[in-house]
Amino acid sequence: MIGITTNYLKETILKYYLICDYREKFESNEPSDHYSYNSVMKMRETINLLGFDCEYFGGVQELLHAANTKEYDKNGIYLNLNDGIKTISKRGQTPILLEYMQVKYSGSSPLTHLIISDKYFTNDYLNNKIPNLFIPKCILVKKERDLESIDLQFPIILKPNDEGSSIGIFPDSLCYTIREAKKVYRRIKDYKVLAQQFIKGYELTDYFIRSNTGKILFNELLIVSKGKSPVMDDMLFTPDDKFNHHRTYYNPIDVIGREITNDIKKITNLIAAQFNILTLGRVDYRYSENKLYFIEANTIPAFSKTSEIGKICTIYHYDYNNIVKLLLQSID
Repeated sequence: MIGITTNYLKETILKYYLICDYREKFESNEPSDHYSYNSVMKMRETINLLGFDCEYFGGVQELLHAANTKEYDKNGIYLNLNDGIKTISKRGQTPILLEYMQVKYSGSSPLTHLIISDKYFTNDYLNNKIPNLFIPKCILVKKERDLESIDLQFPIILKPNDEGSSIGIFPDSLCYTIREAKKVYRRIKDYKVLAQQFIKGYELTDYFIRSNTGKILFNELLIVSKGKSPVMDDMLFTPDDKFNHHRTYYNPIDVIGREITNDIKKITNLIAAQFNILTLGRVDYRYSENKLYFIEANTIPAFSKTSEIGKICTIYHYDYNNIVKLLLQSID
């Protein structure tokens, strides 16, 4: 059930500013979590068509300039869609600057962004924190020779510890031997590398909107797969799968049932509260042999008609514009 506060929508007269370093700004052709320019402009257009005043502000450099010159709208609301400029702490950049500017903005605090960006820390923190949630065993690999004595049951997956959207994951990142793991490590050793026990089963992604007061305004789950089967045994998502739309989406109620689906959504709400994830959030799981395994969380999931939220609108028959309204309402 989606509830939109009509009075809020009528009385809101503030201006919204989109903060995003869109991907065309960067010379690299590597996959990233950055929105495309077209997606940013479509978001601006949607908000304006809904009767609000919205414009594109810029990214990190524009925020730095504004913070230094003090030339910005101190009464506006700043919508943080920004993945940041590439560093380990990139997702903390935008909220730190917005905090310094002392303006109202969407999304989580700098601390929440930085904690969630560290997969190893997040997994370790959640271990034994939430009933009926299992954490796949994982370790940080500091040197290639660490893999020779790795205390994990194969198969394992090697991936960057501080990236999202399957960045740094390749079809052969699922390793069945130490030799295979070493080969993958050499390819991604420029990142901080996480080795994690691989869980076969259903891949689940839970997308939610949580207000600044901690109220869940929206929470829906999808099963994500490749091909004709909803089960993801021996398969990984790579950046190419995402950016070339090689993913298949299923309503989990049809696959694992309504009761389990609702139980998973309750666990997501607990995770969001543990880390105080605000505005937008997403939690990814694997469901295998009646056990739910936490994989990772995302504090700035993509928000567009072609992203998971768009797929949710299609599968659950939601009006995308109403979800945008909830996004704006969550900031109040």
